[in-house]
Amino acid sequence: KMYNFPTLEEMYDTWSSSRYLDDISIPLLTLNAADDPIIAPHCADIPIALACQNDRKLHVQTQCGGHLGFYTGGLVIPDGFSWMDLALVEWLNAVLSLAKTEESDTEWSDHGSSDVSDVSSESGTH
Repeated sequence: KMYNFPTLEEMYDTWSSSRYLDDISIPLLTLNAADDPIIAPHCADIPIALACQNDRKLHVQTQCGGHLGFYTGGLVIPDGFSWMDLALVEWLNAVLSLAKTEESDTEWSDHGSSDVSDVSSESGTH
């Protein structure tokens, strides 16, 4: 019995943010380690199912990392950034790059033609 919940599953159901995941419309990265001692293994089913249903959501599960871990460097004094920090920056850069590409594609299609020469002549360049 934990925090006056009859079962661990009821605690997870009550405190979990999973009920809000479907309402998120921006790209979402969820990250979990299989050896997390706090989160029950079956809890990974929620973000995995979400990622399978929505191409703007990605779930990454590593074998190791613990809970709020993914530390790199020394055991006693880890590096300033964890593996999770670096992975998040890489993912965010990829999302922003993709958004920029999609925005650029939209701008091209707004001209009514995918022919580069049409766009160049409209802007006064040849």
